[in-house]
Amino acid sequence: MQILSRFPTTIVFISILLAGFAGCKKPSEDGSLGPSDQGGGGEARNEITTDCGIVFNGELLNPVNTGDGEAVRVREIIGSNLVSIESSAPQSSGRILLKLHGIGSAPADRAQAAMSMIREASGGDLTFFKATPDCDVTLQGGGQGVIGQLVSRSGESVSEKLVKAGLVEVDQADACGGEKIAQCLNALKGSEVKSMGEMEMFLWKPNSEKDGNLVIHEVHCNADAYVNGQKLQYTGSGNGRCGTYRASRPGCAFGSNIKVEVIDKSSGRPYSRNGQPFVTIPNGCQRVEF
Repeated sequence: MQILSRFPTTIVFISILLAGFAGCKKPSEDGSLGPSDQGGGGEARNEITTDCGIVFNGELLNPVNTGDGEAVRVREIIGSNLVSIESSAPQSSGRILLKLHGIGSAPADRAQAAMSMIREASGGDLTFFKATPDCDVTLQGGGQGVIGQLVSRSGESVSEKLVKAGLVEVDQADACGGEKIAQCLNALKGSEVKSMGEMEMFLWKPNSEKDGNLVIHEVHCNADAYVNGQKLQYTGSGNGRCGTYRASRPGCAFGSNIKVEVIDKSSGRPYSRNGQPFVTIPNGCQRVEF
Protein backbone atom coordinates (compact mmCIF):
# COMPACT_ATOMS: atom_id res chain seq x y z
CA MET A 1 0.00 0.00 0.00
CA GLN A 2 2.86 2.36 0.66
CA ILE A 3 4.21 1.83 -2.89
CA LEU A 4 0.79 2.52 -4.44
CA SER A 5 0.37 5.73 -2.42
CA ARG A 6 3.69 7.12 -3.65
CA PHE A 7 3.10 6.29 -7.39
CA PRO A 8 0.84 9.27 -8.25
CA THR A 9 3.35 11.61 -6.59
CA THR A 10 6.13 10.24 -8.82
CA ILE A 11 4.06 10.88 -11.97
CA VAL A 12 3.37 14.46 -10.93
CA PHE A 13 7.09 15.08 -10.28
CA ILE A 14 8.13 13.69 -13.70
CA SER A 15 5.46 15.80 -15.46
CA ILE A 16 6.72 18.97 -13.79
CA LEU A 17 10.31 18.11 -14.71
CA LEU A 18 9.46 17.54 -18.36
CA ALA A 19 7.47 20.77 -18.52
CA GLY A 20 10.51 22.60 -17.20
CA PHE A 21 12.74 21.18 -19.94
CA ALA A 22 10.16 22.04 -22.63
CA GLY A 23 10.11 25.69 -21.55
CA CYS A 24 13.92 26.08 -21.55
CA LYS A 25 15.04 26.53 -25.17
CA LYS A 26 18.60 27.64 -25.66
CA PRO A 27 18.66 30.85 -27.73
CA SER A 28 20.94 30.97 -30.73
CA GLU A 29 24.32 32.51 -30.01
CA ASP A 30 23.78 35.52 -32.25
CA GLY A 31 20.37 36.28 -30.80
CA SER A 32 18.52 35.41 -34.01
CA LEU A 33 15.70 32.95 -34.26
CA GLY A 34 16.62 29.33 -34.94
CA PRO A 35 14.57 26.81 -36.90
CA SER A 36 12.73 25.70 -33.75
CA ASP A 37 11.78 29.26 -32.76
CA GLN A 38 8.35 29.15 -34.34
CA GLY A 39 4.91 30.27 -33.41
CA GLY A 40 2.05 27.96 -32.47
CA GLY A 41 1.10 27.57 -36.13
CA GLY A 42 4.58 26.41 -37.13
CA GLU A 43 5.41 29.64 -39.00
CA ALA A 44 8.99 30.81 -38.52
CA ARG A 45 9.16 34.27 -36.98
CA ASN A 46 12.11 35.30 -39.17
CA GLU A 47 10.34 34.83 -42.46
CA ILE A 48 10.21 37.82 -44.79
CA THR A 49 7.97 38.61 -47.72
CA THR A 50 9.08 40.80 -50.61
CA ASP A 51 7.05 42.10 -53.55
CA CYS A 52 8.38 39.59 -56.09
CA GLY A 53 9.96 36.90 -53.91
CA ILE A 54 13.46 35.44 -53.82
CA VAL A 55 14.87 32.79 -56.14
CA PHE A 56 16.75 30.42 -53.84
CA ASN A 57 17.99 26.93 -54.73
CA GLY A 58 16.31 27.44 -58.09
CA GLU A 59 12.85 27.95 -56.61
CA LEU A 60 10.83 31.13 -56.23
CA LEU A 61 10.04 31.56 -52.54
CA ASN A 62 7.79 34.15 -50.94
CA PRO A 63 8.04 34.31 -48.00
CA VAL A 64 11.62 33.16 -47.50
CA ASN A 65 13.32 32.25 -44.23
CA THR A 66 16.34 34.42 -43.49
CA GLY A 67 17.90 31.44 -41.74
CA ASP A 68 18.32 29.82 -45.15
CA GLY A 69 20.45 32.71 -46.38
CA GLU A 70 23.90 33.88 -45.33
CA ALA A 71 24.76 36.99 -43.33
CA VAL A 72 27.14 39.12 -45.38
CA ARG A 73 28.54 42.62 -45.58
CA VAL A 74 28.96 44.69 -48.70
CA ARG A 75 32.66 45.54 -48.99
CA GLU A 76 32.63 47.44 -52.29
CA ILE A 77 29.98 48.83 -54.60
CA ILE A 78 31.35 48.29 -58.09
CA GLY A 79 28.35 49.23 -60.21
CA SER A 80 24.61 49.77 -60.19
CA ASN A 81 24.00 45.99 -60.05
CA LEU A 82 27.39 44.64 -58.97
CA VAL A 83 28.91 44.51 -55.49
CA SER A 84 31.66 42.74 -53.60
CA ILE A 85 30.40 40.87 -50.53
CA GLU A 86 32.02 38.95 -47.69
CA SER A 87 30.54 36.55 -45.18
CA SER A 88 30.05 37.95 -41.69
CA ALA A 89 31.20 34.65 -40.19
CA PRO A 90 34.47 34.80 -38.19
CA GLN A 91 36.20 32.47 -40.65
CA SER A 92 35.15 34.08 -43.91
CA SER A 93 36.38 32.55 -47.15
CA GLY A 94 36.98 36.02 -48.60
CA ARG A 95 35.20 38.36 -50.93
CA ILE A 96 33.07 37.34 -53.88
CA LEU A 97 31.50 39.33 -56.69
CA LEU A 98 27.70 39.41 -56.63
CA LYS A 99 25.48 40.43 -59.53
CA LEU A 100 22.08 41.43 -58.13
CA HIS A 101 19.48 39.06 -59.50
CA GLY A 102 16.94 40.31 -62.00
CA ILE A 103 18.36 43.76 -62.67
CA GLY A 104 20.53 45.20 -65.40
CA SER A 105 22.80 48.20 -65.36
CA ALA A 106 21.45 51.67 -64.71
CA PRO A 107 21.43 54.28 -67.47
CA ALA A 108 24.61 56.34 -67.30
CA ASP A 109 22.85 59.35 -65.82
CA ARG A 110 21.38 57.28 -62.96
CA ALA A 111 24.31 55.00 -62.15
CA GLN A 112 25.67 57.15 -59.32
CA ALA A 113 22.22 57.47 -57.78
CA ALA A 114 21.78 53.68 -57.95
CA MET A 115 25.13 53.09 -56.26
CA SER A 116 24.22 55.60 -53.55
CA MET A 117 20.98 53.74 -52.88
CA ILE A 118 22.88 50.44 -52.54
CA ARG A 119 25.25 52.13 -50.11
CA GLU A 120 22.35 53.41 -48.01
CA ALA A 121 20.78 49.94 -47.90
CA SER A 122 24.05 48.20 -47.03
CA GLY A 123 24.67 49.34 -43.49
CA GLY A 124 25.54 46.38 -41.25
CA ASP A 125 24.71 42.79 -42.14
CA LEU A 126 22.49 41.83 -45.03
CA THR A 127 21.11 38.40 -45.92
CA PHE A 128 22.41 36.87 -49.14
CA PHE A 129 20.42 34.32 -51.10
CA LYS A 130 22.27 32.59 -53.95
CA ALA A 131 19.83 31.99 -56.81
CA THR A 132 20.93 28.40 -57.50
CA PRO A 133 23.64 26.24 -55.91
CA ASP A 134 25.63 26.16 -59.16
CA CYS A 135 25.11 29.81 -60.06
CA ASP A 136 28.78 30.68 -60.55
CA VAL A 137 29.11 32.85 -63.63
CA THR A 138 31.50 34.95 -65.65
CA LEU A 139 30.30 38.51 -65.23
CA GLN A 140 30.62 41.38 -67.65
CA GLY A 141 34.29 42.34 -67.79
CA GLY A 142 35.44 38.76 -67.22
CA GLY A 143 35.23 38.54 -63.43
CA GLN A 144 34.03 35.36 -61.75
CA GLY A 145 31.07 35.79 -59.44
CA VAL A 146 27.61 34.66 -58.40
CA ILE A 147 24.03 35.80 -58.93
CA GLY A 148 21.61 36.30 -56.08
CA GLN A 149 19.70 38.77 -53.96
CA LEU A 150 20.50 40.84 -50.91
CA VAL A 151 17.87 41.56 -48.29
CA SER A 152 18.31 44.48 -45.93
CA ARG A 153 17.72 44.46 -42.18
CA SER A 154 14.26 45.88 -42.78
CA GLY A 155 13.42 42.87 -44.99
CA GLU A 156 13.56 44.71 -48.30
CA SER A 157 15.16 43.26 -51.42
CA VAL A 158 17.88 45.61 -52.64
CA SER A 159 17.08 44.63 -56.24
CA GLU A 160 13.43 45.56 -55.79
CA LYS A 161 14.35 48.83 -54.08
CA LEU A 162 16.43 49.91 -57.09
CA VAL A 163 13.70 48.92 -59.54
CA LYS A 164 10.95 50.73 -57.64
CA ALA A 165 13.06 53.89 -57.57
CA GLY A 166 13.35 53.72 -61.37
CA LEU A 167 17.15 53.72 -61.21
CA VAL A 168 17.92 50.44 -63.01
CA GLU A 169 16.60 48.38 -65.90
CA VAL A 170 15.06 44.93 -65.43
CA ASP A 171 17.22 42.07 -66.75
CA GLN A 172 14.46 39.92 -68.20
CA ALA A 173 16.87 37.26 -69.44
CA ASP A 174 18.97 37.02 -66.29
CA ALA A 175 20.56 33.64 -65.60
CA CYS A 176 19.84 31.27 -62.72
CA GLY A 177 16.05 31.63 -62.76
CA GLY A 178 15.82 35.32 -63.55
CA GLU A 179 12.68 34.71 -65.62
CA LYS A 180 10.85 33.75 -62.42
CA ILE A 181 10.90 37.36 -61.15
CA ALA A 182 11.27 39.42 -64.35
CA GLN A 183 7.57 40.02 -64.99
CA CYS A 184 6.97 41.10 -61.41
CA LEU A 185 9.99 43.42 -61.40
CA ASN A 186 8.74 45.04 -64.60
CA ALA A 187 5.43 45.75 -62.87
CA LEU A 188 7.30 47.37 -59.97
CA LYS A 189 9.47 49.58 -62.16
CA GLY A 190 9.22 53.21 -61.11
CA SER A 191 6.39 52.53 -58.65
CA GLU A 192 8.11 54.46 -55.87
CA VAL A 193 9.83 57.22 -57.82
CA LYS A 194 10.27 60.25 -55.59
CA SER A 195 10.00 63.57 -57.34
CA MET A 196 12.64 66.27 -57.01
CA GLY A 197 9.86 68.81 -57.27
CA GLU A 198 7.69 70.39 -59.93
CA MET A 199 8.89 71.34 -63.39
CA GLU A 200 8.86 75.11 -63.68
CA MET A 201 9.23 77.66 -66.45
CA PHE A 202 9.07 74.83 -68.98
CA LEU A 203 9.13 75.61 -72.70
CA TRP A 204 8.80 73.20 -75.63
CA LYS A 205 9.91 75.17 -78.68
CA PRO A 206 9.51 73.09 -81.86
CA ASN A 207 11.82 75.25 -83.97
CA SER A 208 14.67 77.20 -82.42
CA GLU A 209 16.08 80.33 -84.01
CA LYS A 210 19.55 78.76 -83.95
CA ASP A 211 19.03 75.77 -86.26
CA GLY A 212 15.30 75.18 -86.62
CA ASN A 213 15.40 72.12 -84.37
CA LEU A 214 13.63 71.45 -81.10
CA VAL A 215 14.84 73.21 -77.97
CA ILE A 216 13.54 72.68 -74.44
CA HIS A 217 14.03 75.15 -71.60
CA GLU A 218 13.42 74.34 -67.91
CA VAL A 219 14.32 76.27 -64.78
CA HIS A 220 16.26 73.65 -62.78
CA CYS A 221 20.04 73.28 -62.93
CA ASN A 222 22.14 70.07 -62.90
CA ALA A 223 19.58 68.05 -64.83
CA ASP A 224 19.22 66.09 -68.08
CA ALA A 225 16.24 66.14 -70.43
CA TYR A 226 14.89 63.14 -72.37
CA VAL A 227 12.34 63.08 -75.19
CA ASN A 228 10.79 59.64 -75.66
CA GLY A 229 13.89 58.21 -73.97
CA GLN A 230 16.35 60.12 -76.17
CA LYS A 231 18.76 62.32 -74.25
CA LEU A 232 19.02 65.90 -75.52
CA GLN A 233 22.19 67.95 -75.56
CA TYR A 234 22.60 70.30 -72.63
CA THR A 235 23.87 73.69 -73.76
CA GLY A 236 23.80 75.72 -70.57
CA SER A 237 21.39 78.37 -69.37
CA GLY A 238 19.25 80.45 -71.69
CA ASN A 239 15.97 82.26 -72.12
CA GLY A 240 15.82 83.00 -68.40
CA ARG A 241 16.15 79.32 -67.39
CA CYS A 242 19.07 77.33 -66.03
CA GLY A 243 18.56 74.41 -68.41
CA THR A 244 18.63 74.52 -72.21
CA TYR A 245 18.37 71.21 -74.09
CA ARG A 246 18.65 70.83 -77.85
CA ALA A 247 17.59 68.06 -80.23
CA SER A 248 18.97 67.23 -83.67
CA ARG A 249 15.57 67.49 -85.37
CA PRO A 250 12.45 69.67 -85.17
CA GLY A 251 9.68 69.12 -82.66
CA CYS A 252 7.30 67.90 -85.39
CA ALA A 253 9.58 64.91 -85.99
CA PHE A 254 8.69 63.52 -82.54
CA GLY A 255 5.00 63.10 -83.43
CA SER A 256 2.29 63.35 -80.80
CA ASN A 257 1.81 62.40 -77.14
CA ILE A 258 5.52 62.87 -76.54
CA LYS A 259 7.04 61.95 -73.18
CA VAL A 260 9.50 64.51 -71.80
CA GLU A 261 11.53 63.77 -68.65
CA VAL A 262 13.75 66.15 -66.71
CA ILE A 263 16.06 64.14 -64.41
CA ASP A 264 18.26 65.47 -61.62
CA LYS A 265 21.83 64.32 -62.26
CA SER A 266 22.89 63.83 -58.63
CA SER A 267 19.96 61.75 -57.37
CA GLY A 268 18.51 60.27 -60.57
CA ARG A 269 15.10 61.53 -59.45
CA PRO A 270 12.72 63.21 -61.91
CA TYR A 271 10.97 66.52 -61.76
CA SER A 272 7.23 66.07 -62.06
CA ARG A 273 4.17 67.65 -63.66
CA ASN A 274 0.69 67.15 -62.20
CA GLY A 275 1.87 64.20 -60.14
CA GLN A 276 3.59 62.40 -63.04
CA PRO A 277 7.41 62.06 -63.36
CA PHE A 278 7.20 63.46 -66.90
CA VAL A 279 5.20 65.85 -69.05
CA THR A 280 3.27 64.83 -72.16
CA ILE A 281 3.42 67.05 -75.22
CA PRO A 282 0.18 66.49 -77.24
CA ASN A 283 1.58 67.74 -80.54
CA GLY A 284 5.30 68.08 -81.22
CA CYS A 285 4.67 70.82 -83.80
CA GLN A 286 3.08 73.16 -81.28
CA ARG A 287 4.73 75.33 -78.67
CA VAL A 288 4.00 74.34 -75.03
CA GLU A 289 4.82 76.55 -72.08
CA PHE A 290 3.94 76.53 -68.38
